[in-house]
Amino acid sequence: MKLRRGELQVFGVSFLDVLSCALGGVLLLLILVSSSNTRRFAEASKDWDKTMVSIVGVKGDLEGVAFVFDTSGSMDTPRFEEYSEFLKILVLKLDFKRFNVIQFGSDVDAWNPSGLAAATPANRRRAASFVRSFKPTGSSTNTLGALQKALNFAGVDTVVLFSDGAPDQDPKAIREWLRRNNSGVAVNTVALGEYFQKQYGEFLQAVAQENGGTFIGR
Repeated sequence: MKLRRGELQVFGVSFLDVLSCALGGVLLLLILVSSSNTRRFAEASKDWDKTMVSIVGVKGDLEGVAFVFDTSGSMDTPRFEEYSEFLKILVLKLDFKRFNVIQFGSDVDAWNPSGLAAATPANRRRAASFVRSFKPTGSSTNTLGALQKALNFAGVDTVVLFSDGAPDQDPKAIREWLRRNNSGVAVNTVALGEYFQKQYGEFLQAVAQENGGTFIGR
């Protein structure tokens, strides 16, 4: 697959705040649309899926998606619950066919160890419950191990990495591993916490730019 080059995308306001506004609009639609008008309801749902992709700016085929979320100790901030809630919304609402969710800190733990799962409503709810169990307790940040697991899933074409951008491994070594081993999967990065620190933000930006994804800041 030909690797697509991503453009850096940094929001001037919190992407979570923008997402909340969009979600509020969808909830209003749910109130206004009557149960008898199912066609309009379906159209509103499709519009929500399109809005999600537009706001988040995720690049990739979105056929097989691996969400990779940092639960290391450095993520223990007052906004952790907000960050994990954003991931839960993506798991429940983003339009994809197959998916998995990985959390990483000292260890790397996948919701479905056997690989990507079909994006059925039941599987989405199970994965959302997995996300709700996240706690920022890891003593280290095994970013490389998490990316290796994600890219090893058969059929994955899109990765969305959530992190404060501070891996335990040498950031240059992670970028070099991706250059050698990523055969076309779009790697998007969502910057959380103290990503505005130069060495952290530059790492996440470089990973997205070099792997056909989008860097999403606030």
